[in-house]
Amino acid sequence: MKKKEKLMFINWEERSSALGAIMTNLDPITELEKQELKDLLIEEKTGLNTNGRSTKWTDTKIARVKTLQKKERGDLPTGAITHLDEVFRNVFWGRRRFLNNKYLEKGSLQEHDAISDLRDYEKLTGNSIYMEKNGFWKSNGHTNGTEDVVTDDHVWDTKCSFDLKSFDETDSPTTDNMWQMKDYCWRNNKESGYVAYVLVNNPLHQLTNERTRMFYAMGNPDDDNEDWIEALCQLERNVIFDIPKFQKDYPNYTFVNKELNFTIPLQFRVKKFKVEVTEEDILNIKLRVTMSRKYLVEKELSYYEKAKQFN
Repeated sequence: MKKKEKLMFINWEERSSALGAIMTNLDPITELEKQELKDLLIEEKTGLNTNGRSTKWTDTKIARVKTLQKKERGDLPTGAITHLDEVFRNVFWGRRRFLNNKYLEKGSLQEHDAISDLRDYEKLTGNSIYMEKNGFWKSNGHTNGTEDVVTDDHVWDTKCSFDLKSFDETDSPTTDNMWQMKDYCWRNNKESGYVAYVLVNNPLHQLTNERTRMFYAMGNPDDDNEDWIEALCQLERNVIFDIPKFQKDYPNYTFVNKELNFTIPLQFRVKKFKVEVTEEDILNIKLRVTMSRKYLVEKELSYYEKAKQFN
């Protein structure tokens, strides 16, 4: 293995969608934590606690000291390092785990439906906005990505809720979604943007796959089995939220439900949350990306140094 003329990670940029992984534990060490660290180090050295009593030096205390020391130094948190190690394996070795699942799949396949529903929802609320899927990849030297929709005043990002339960339980953006939006706003010179969670139909193949799984789980029931028919009716209700749209997309599908009255009105299928970006947010993103580059470059150099031992 020869050292490349230009290091792979010297100008590395984080993807907006993964930014949250390196943006944890931003709070600096507090005065109370500094005192705690000081007391623990004295305890380690003397075997006495703050009350002057003899005490055991445990693994828990060792771990706490390491945590506080990393925070005092401003080191990358453990979660960020785990993510960066995955980045390194992907870029340096070309190895990447397949992380696709039905939840991520729905979000990817149904993105255009989510944008369309968000646009129609805005019209319902009297806010008619031209929304078109953005197809442009952008970079600002620290991060990169492709925003869903960019309008005159805001950036918009849609997330497809998998089912009604996950949609109902969404009461704020996830940390990852929030940092993704902050980054989008920074890159597009917007003060704020909206993360919208939208409950759209699942693609037909997911319904079919679940039907097959249920068929075997229920012991290969006959077509006229009442429990089987009831399960299929429930399955349709679990994955179809806009019947006219589903019929348009899949005109050859035959419903098991006899009464097609379970469409959920659009106003109950969209939740949007405003996210603002501050100068402090931008400084923190720049800092963490710079720290991450340093970690990746040092890791790359260590591999080249190790390779020299075998030449």
